[in-house]
Amino acid sequence: MRGKGYLIAITVVVAITAVYYRENILVMLSVLICWLFLIHYKKILLFPLLTLIVFSAYFFYVDTNNTTLLSGDETKFHGEIITSPINKNEKITFTIRNDMNEKLIAKLKDNKSLSIGEKCHIVGTLEKPLTSKNFYDFNYASYLYFQEIHWILHVNEIDCKRKPLSVLEKIKLLRSKGIERVKQSYPKGINGYVNALIFGEKSSIPKDEYQLYQQQGLSHLLAISGLHVGTLFGFIYYIFIRIGLTKEKTRSLLLFILPLYAIIAGSAPSVVRASSMAFFFLLFLRLRKRMLALDAISIACIITLIYDPYKVFHLGFQLSFIVSFFLICSTRIISRYQQRYKQLFVVTIIAQLASFPLVLYTNYEISIWSYFLNLLFIPVYSIVLLPLLFISFFIIEFQAVFHGLISFVEFVFSTLLQLLIMVESFSFGKIIFGKPPIFIVLTYYFTLLVGFYIWEKNEGLKDILKAFTLFMILCIGHWLFPYFDGSIEVTILDVGQGDAIVLKLPYQREVIVIDTGKAIVNKEGEEIYNAGKAVVNPFLKAKGIKRINKLILTHGDIDHIGGATAILNNFPVNKLLLPKTNIKDKISELTKAASKKGIEIIYATRGMRWHVKSGQFVILHPAKQNYYNDSNNQSIVLLSELGNKKWLFTGDIEKEAEEELTKVYKNMDVDVLKVAHHGSNTSSTLKFINETNPHVSVISVGRNNIYGHPHDDVLNRLRRNSGLVARTDRDGAITFIYKRGKWKIIKSLN
Repeated sequence: MRGKGYLIAITVVVAITAVYYRENILVMLSVLICWLFLIHYKKILLFPLLTLIVFSAYFFYVDTNNTTLLSGDETKFHGEIITSPINKNEKITFTIRNDMNEKLIAKLKDNKSLSIGEKCHIVGTLEKPLTSKNFYDFNYASYLYFQEIHWILHVNEIDCKRKPLSVLEKIKLLRSKGIERVKQSYPKGINGYVNALIFGEKSSIPKDEYQLYQQQGLSHLLAISGLHVGTLFGFIYYIFIRIGLTKEKTRSLLLFILPLYAIIAGSAPSVVRASSMAFFFLLFLRLRKRMLALDAISIACIITLIYDPYKVFHLGFQLSFIVSFFLICSTRIISRYQQRYKQLFVVTIIAQLASFPLVLYTNYEISIWSYFLNLLFIPVYSIVLLPLLFISFFIIEFQAVFHGLISFVEFVFSTLLQLLIMVESFSFGKIIFGKPPIFIVLTYYFTLLVGFYIWEKNEGLKDILKAFTLFMILCIGHWLFPYFDGSIEVTILDVGQGDAIVLKLPYQREVIVIDTGKAIVNKEGEEIYNAGKAVVNPFLKAKGIKRINKLILTHGDIDHIGGATAILNNFPVNKLLLPKTNIKDKISELTKAASKKGIEIIYATRGMRWHVKSGQFVILHPAKQNYYNDSNNQSIVLLSELGNKKWLFTGDIEKEAEEELTKVYKNMDVDVLKVAHHGSNTSSTLKFINETNPHVSVISVGRNNIYGHPHDDVLNRLRRNSGLVARTDRDGAITFIYKRGKWKIIKSLN
C-alpha cells in the first residue's frame, strides 16, 4: 500500500461522514458514491472495504454514546478545569470535567483567578446550548457536540483548590503562563497576533481584524500550520547544527520536541497535521527509511481521527488536510518551475483552488484580492514576522532589544492591517456565490482533480486553462443559480430584541431588507455585537443575494438600524427608505454614508407605492403631516401583496398610530402580520387586531428580554384572533416560501 495510504485515510473520512449523516440519505449517498468511484478507479477494494466497515462501526459506537447523564436540574457540581480559562468581555470561560467524566462549558462573570488542573466545587445552573437561531448561522450546539459537550454551566459560586498536576497538565499550564506573559509584555494592538502565532490562541485578536483576514482568505496565516512548524523547526535545526550537534542527535531532539510543541501550540488540527507529518519524516530518517509525503499525511489523518473522529467536521482539519493533499499531489507541477517566485505563484494558485469549495461553503463569497494578498502576506509572515516573534519571546527580559524589535514588528502588523482595511473598502472585489449544497462541493473537488490531472500532463498556458474549463463552468452556474430561483421568500430573522426582515421576489427581481437589527457596545465603546454583520449579511450572502433594491429603515431606534452601516458597506443598495420624521439625529450618519455611496434616499410617506412582477407595495404610515413626537409612532408601515397573500409590516408603531391606521383604512384584512414593537402591550390593541384579522402573526423578540416582551395580554389577543402565532425567541428565524402556488413555513429552531 506504499503511496496508497490516502485511500485508507479517505475511507476513514467517508465512514465517519456517512454514519454521521445516516439520516440524510442524499448526503450519505453522495459521499459513498464518490468513494466507490475512487476505489473502483484505483482497483483496490478489499482493504478499503474492511476499513469502511471497521470505522463505520467504531464511529457509530462513539456517536451513539455521545450523550449526557445530566438532567439539567442539577445545581451543585464537582470537577476539574481541563482547559485554560479565557477572560473576554468581562466573562471567564473554561471547560470542566465532572465526577461522571462529562465535560461542561463553564461561564463565570467574575475576575477570579483560575488555572488548568484545579479541582472545583461549583454552584450554578445548566443551560442547553442553542442550535442555529438563523438559517446558515453558526450552530453552537453542534460545535459543542463535536467536543462531546452537552451543557453550558452558568457559575454562581466557585471554590477551587490546586492539586498535583500530571505531565500533560504541566505542559498546558506552561502554555497558559506563556499566553499571559505575551498579554503583559507585548503592546495591546499585537499581543493577540503574537499569541495566535506562538501558542495558537486567537481569542485575543480583535474580532473585526480577524474577520478582515477571513474575508480576504488570509486566516490560515493566523492558524499554526506547516508554514509555522517548518519555519520554527527549520530555525531550531539550523541552531542545533551550528552549535555542534550531529544530524542524528538533532533529529532525535526534534522528535522529542515536536509532540511538546503541538500541545503548547494548542493542538489545533493544522498543528497536529504539520507536527505529525514532521514527526514521521524525522522518525523514518532516524530509521534510515524513506517515507512518502502522501503516506505521512495519510497516517497523520488516520491517527487524528482515531483519537477524535469528530475532527472531520472541523473546518481547520478540512482545510489543512485538503490543501496539503493537493500540494503534495501537485509536486510534479510545482517542480517544473525552477525560480522561487514562480513556485510561490504556483503554490498559491494550488492552495487557493484547493480551499475554494470549502471557503464558499463557509463564507459564501470569495475575494479576488485573496490571491495577490497571499503572495505578499505569506513571505512577510514566514520570512519576517514568525522568526522575529519567536526570537522576541525568548528575549523579553532584555528590555532595550525587545522593545526595539517589537516596535518594528508592530509597524509591520499595522501596515498589513491598514492594507487590508484599504482593500476591504474597495467597492468591488467580492464575488458572492451563495452557499453550495454538499454535492456541489464534491463536484467542485471532482472538477479540480480533473483540472490538476490535465495540468500535470500539459505545460502550455492554453492547455492549463482548458484543464479547468469544467471548474469554470461550475463556478458560473453556481453564481447564476439564484437568478433561476422562482420562489418568493419572506424571512423574519432572529436578531434578538430587534427587527430584520428580508423579502426576496422570484429570480431576485426585487430584494427588500426591512430594518437591520441592533448593535451593542461595551463600556469602552467597542462594538461587541452587530446584527448586520453577524446575522443579516451572512444570510443575504448565503442566499446568493448580490444587490439590495430597497433598504427600509422603519425608524431610528438602534434595535432597528444598528446593523445598517454594516449592510451598506457590504452590498450595493439602490434605494434607502426612511420615515418622514422630525427626529433625524439618530439616522443622520446613515444618510451621509448613503449619500457618499450614491444611494437614492427616499423619505417615505402614506400613499407611496411601487410594484414589480409578483409583488405590490404600499406605504400606509407615516402621513405627510406627522404629529407624533416619539420615534416608534413615526415608524414606516408597509403593506405588501406577495403570492396572493397580504403582508403588513408595522415597525414599532404603538396604539396611537394603530388607531390612526384603523380610521384611515377600513377592512384592512391581512394574511400575515408582523406584530408591532416586539409584542409590547403599548401596541397590538384588540381593535387593531380585529381590523387586520391576521391568519398568521409573527413577533420578532429577544429571548428573556428585560422588557417582558411579548406581553401576555398581546399573546392572548393574537391567539383569540389569529390562526398561528410565531415568535423568533422560540422558533428562531422564520421563512415563508411561496413555490408552485403554495406557501410553506420553515422555522430554524424546528
